Amino acid sequence: MSDLLIRCSAVSKARRFSAVVRRMITQAFVLGAGLGLRLRPLTEDLPKPLVPIFQKPLITFALDHLAAAGVKSFVVNTHHLPAAFEALFADGLYREHPVRLVHEPVLLETGGGIKNAQPWLGTKPFIAYSGDVLTDLALEPLLEAHFRSGNDVTLALRKTGLASNVAFRDGDGQVIDIGNRYGHPGNYDYANVSVWSPQIFERIPSGKKVSFIPVLAEWIGAGGRIGGVVSQEGRWWNLGSRAEYLAVHRTLSEESVAAGLRAAVRLAHPDRTRRERRSQRASARLLVDRGRLSRRRRRDRRGLDPLARRTNCLPLPAESLYRPHPAQRRGSDGC
Repeated sequence: MSDLLIRCSAVSKARRFSAVVRRMITQAFVLGAGLGLRLRPLTEDLPKPLVPIFQKPLITFALDHLAAAGVKSFVVNTHHLPAAFEALFADGLYREHPVRLVHEPVLLETGGGIKNAQPWLGTKPFIAYSGDVLTDLALEPLLEAHFRSGNDVTLALRKTGLASNVAFRDGDGQVIDIGNRYGHPGNYDYANVSVWSPQIFERIPSGKKVSFIPVLAEWIGAGGRIGGVVSQEGRWWNLGSRAEYLAVHRTLSEESVAAGLRAAVRLAHPDRTRRERRSQRASARLLVDRGRLSRRRRRDRRGLDPLARRTNCLPLPAESLYRPHPAQRRGSDGC
């Protein structure tokens, strides 16, 4: 009984701490100034963060994710096609949360962009979130680690298959090197989400084009506490090319088909045993795999990929990362 009480007490304390953390981080800086050159021609008419994922602007997935973690206001930097951002956030709000657009006539990169947003971020900690990443990784462990460890900056880390420039020491949860500056080879990639203390503004010069990566590396050398949280759970896409953009739609579409089949099995046979339902799910997966193979064969014969032509007109998956904004309009092509 005493062990149970101790565990219950620990869980209760953890929940209270989590609730306190959610109140401590109420603002986010969302990076939206990228050019998106590798996504052309999509980014010739839209900034990369506004490219649609199933008819929903990419950046709004990030805003939904942040709002669910307790963020109440957003600062978004812009550069390429800023009028598109102004049209999307015409009333200065997203789901009743204030959105401040900070335009950069000259691109300042990640570090310069953070410094340029200082007047609106003020003296409180904030989350930095890349507007061209699509993910549902858990944010609460990142926030908790930041305050529990007293970090200056805490990075979300992941094995992405793209790079491994961050040297993370698992014992104390600290980042000890970035880019092998101090002789420590990297073992993780930065997952484009991080928590920052306002002390960062003292380390970035005003009006300068600078990435925050060398700023962090120098801060490590000066004794700064740069922490990390490894998160391999959830989904994570960096939409850096047209192939990755199409892959996201394929994955979410196929997940939607599988989810629909599972739901149909549950509705048709609510009294089935767990073993029978598991068998039905296996059959559903087999049907999805066969359908996927059949579609690939048809595409190979035609030499065409219909998804590349109709990406913006696909139905929204039943299990998308986040629910679309209720005011989201349909495309002008009638899809």
